[in-house]
Amino acid sequence: MEALRGISYTHAASNAAATGSTDPSTMDAADILQTLTTSEAQLGSSLTETVTISGYMTASTGGTGYPSDGSTPNQWTRSGGSTTVTLAQSNSTIATTYDLIQVDIRLSWTSANGRTRNRELSSVFGKGNLSQ
Repeated sequence: MEALRGISYTHAASNAAATGSTDPSTMDAADILQTLTTSEAQLGSSLTETVTISGYMTASTGGTGYPSDGSTPNQWTRSGGSTTVTLAQSNSTIATTYDLIQVDIRLSWTSANGRTRNRELSSVFGKGNLSQ
């Protein structure tokens, strides 16, 4: 979540595919998802990481835009141990249509006893971080 908070609003809301960029001024959400974390090794290959970025506040009307407006989010998925990121849903207008975006991160894996586990984290980002 902190890596996503550290990139520009426009790049966070972008529906770009991973390019392997490590420069925060050009890095997109897919680039961040491409990076393996130290802690994921403990969860094994059953791990699935999903990042969903949705419009939260409509710029033109000031009304809520998540999830009641029915718009399509940008959503990427990645399986544990892999650097391949899949763009599952795409919306190229989130950065220009919304003043706020909601970022949801969901981790899902199967534990040693066979139970499915989920961890979710959510945050709202506004225009004005780093650059538009």
